[in-house]
Amino acid sequence: MLMKIRRRHRSPAVIARAASLRVLSVLVLAIGLCTVVAAETSTAASAARCKTAAHVYINGGYIKYETDPIDGPIADFTVRNGQTYNVGGNGITPSEDPFWAFYRVSDGAHVSTIIGNRTGGNCVSNQKTFISTLTPDTYIMRAYYYGGNSGVTISGQAQLRMIVLPALNTTARQSGAANLDNDASR
Repeated sequence: MLMKIRRRHRSPAVIARAASLRVLSVLVLAIGLCTVVAAETSTAASAARCKTAAHVYINGGYIKYETDPIDGPIADFTVRNGQTYNVGGNGITPSEDPFWAFYRVSDGAHVSTIIGNRTGGNCVSNQKTFISTLTPDTYIMRAYYYGGNSGVTISGQAQLRMIVLPALNTTARQSGAANLDNDASR
C-alpha cells in the first residue's frame, strides 16, 4: 500500500523568517564564543604585565613581597621626628595607590596613613618621601597593595616596626647629642 506523503507548503515569508532565525542564532553563538576567548586572552595577557613579583619597600630596603605572610617577621626601623623616609613599590597593579597605615603597638590604635605614588603602566610606584611627624612611640607599619601579576589583594601586611624618637632640639643638633628623654626642664 502506497501512502501519499503530504508536503507542507510554507510561504516565502515563513521560510525567510526561519532562515534569519537560524543565522541570528549562529551569530549569537559566534559572538558568545569570541567574547569568552577574548576575556580569557585579556586575563592571561594582563596577568603577566609586570616584570617582577609585587613588593613594597621603605628606604630601598625593608622589602615585603606579596608572597610574604601578612603577620610575618618584621625589622625595627628607627626615625626621629622631622627626619625623612621613602616608600615605594614594584610589580603593583597599574593605576593603583599603595598605602601604609600606622598602628600604635601599645594599644593597636590606627593613628595615621600615608599614600604612595600611583603606579604607572610599568607597575612601579615611584619612591615618595615623607617626613616623620608621629608622636614618639612604637608603631607597626602595615602595607596595602594589589599584586600586578597575581591580582592578589595584600591587606595589612606588617612591613616593619617603626620606632619614632623625639626630634633633636637645637642645642643637641649643634653638639651632635640627642635629647632622648625629651625633657626640656633640665
